[in-house]
Amino acid sequence: QNIHEVVDIVKYISTSKEYYLEMNEPLLVDLGQTWLFDYQDSELRGFMCYNSTKILYAYTLPKFRGKGVFNNLYDRIPKKEWITVASNMSYPIFLKKGFKVVKNYVNCHKLKLEI
Repeated sequence: QNIHEVVDIVKYISTSKEYYLEMNEPLLVDLGQTWLFDYQDSELRGFMCYNSTKILYAYTLPKFRGKGVFNNLYDRIPKKEWITVASNMSYPIFLKKGFKVVKNYVNCHKLKLEI
């Protein structure tokens, strides 16, 4: 997808009340990012965004949680060493993927995956 399509999708997500109440942060689009979107038919189920070293965003819409959306997205990114900051909600799934804690904060955790 081109950057204009990505911006339109991200604008739709980040301005939704449900996303903002849960995440309390905007989604920022920049050059050098790769965005992956997971759809069921034409309905967005989740997304993941990364750059050369970091997984920047990983989000599954609430009604699709526990249905393999994160795994589907994660399996599509390159297999390499990654750094991410995970919310308390996403923390356990990153641990299951082999990430190790770099630092714990109250609302999030800095993690690193070493291969």
